[in-house]
Amino acid sequence: MTIDALLLILIVSATAVLFVDPFATSSTPADDELFFPPLADSSDISYFFGNYDLDGLHWALTNIFARSARNPNVSKELPQELVARGGGVTYTSEYKLKHDLAQAQYLLKYFKSKDPERAVYFESKVIPIYEKVLANIPPLDKLEKTKGLYAFTKEDYSLGIADVYNKGLFMTTADELDPNWRQHELLNEQLDFDAIQKEWFGDNAAGYSNEEMSTAASSPIPGVVVIDNLLDQRTLSLIRELLLKNTWWYQTKTPLEFGKYVGSYIDDVSSDCTFLKS
Repeated sequence: MTIDALLLILIVSATAVLFVDPFATSSTPADDELFFPPLADSSDISYFFGNYDLDGLHWALTNIFARSARNPNVSKELPQELVARGGGVTYTSEYKLKHDLAQAQYLLKYFKSKDPERAVYFESKVIPIYEKVLANIPPLDKLEKTKGLYAFTKEDYSLGIADVYNKGLFMTTADELDPNWRQHELLNEQLDFDAIQKEWFGDNAAGYSNEEMSTAASSPIPGVVVIDNLLDQRTLSLIRELLLKNTWWYQTKTPLEFGKYVGSYIDDVSSDCTFLKS
């Protein structure tokens, strides 16, 4: 699988860029006079996609997120739908917390020279909490009843896990990282999109030599197209940076049942336009 293909999977299942900030002086979100639901449903998202109003979708998701429990400055319970998906704040898994710790350590290194105050926050608060709670998690074979999930204890809460776990501790945007990204193509302009479209519709001659056409295995299947290097390199680099820096990985699965991976959902975050348009 190419890195482009991997990132496209992440974009579909784990898109998010938000602007909450634990260092903010005010927790009042924008557009306070408007009503926003606690969670965007599929019809809401389909409406914006149907009208290709991706900036509008970004605006809506950002405002929903700013009022949610993911915002460190908001005291509110998560919708049960998010908890049921694996994005709750009262339990975790060892691999998920190790992931969060690794990301916090990455951000500490990143902020050492760029933002010393924020570096201190991760070094003195976030990282020690993760490390101490990790030490409390028993081996996986001791968690068979919960299929590998670990429920936070009173000791974990006294350490401060509720202040940092599954929160938007740091979020940036494509506009902040690359102010000129909208002036460039998101897709790789070197691709032959006419040939790709023909292949999608089942034109077996599109892009294939006679030798390739002679084997059934290499013949294109209508409705199935494999595209390598779909994204422009600048877009790919920007997406990688967003994936590394934004603390949006809220979902853990039961490791004894589904394996070990983290993720997030489009309705649990405020998707940046780079993801929505890619």
